[in-house]
Amino acid sequence: MKIKKEHYAYLSKEINKVFKQYPQVTVARYVERGLTARRWRWDVLLNISGITPWVVENLYPYMNDNHLDSVLRKITGTQ
Repeated sequence: MKIKKEHYAYLSKEINKVFKQYPQVTVARYVERGLTARRWRWDVLLNISGITPWVVENLYPYMNDNHLDSVLRKITGTQ
C-alpha cells in the first residue's frame, strides 16, 4: 500500500469519526440499493469535513485514485 504512516493514521482516525456519526450508513445498505462498495468508501471519505483539500495537498502528490481506494478498502474492511 502506497501511503505514509502519518497520512494513514489521520485518514483512519477521520473515517472512524464518520462511522460513529453515521452508523446507519453501511456498505450493505449501499449494495442493497444497487451501489458499489467503492462508491460507499468514497462517500465515507467525502463526508469528512475539509478532507478534499487535505487529500489534494497531501496524498495526490504521490498517490492516485487507485492507491487511495486501496487505503480506503483497508481502513473500512471492504472489498
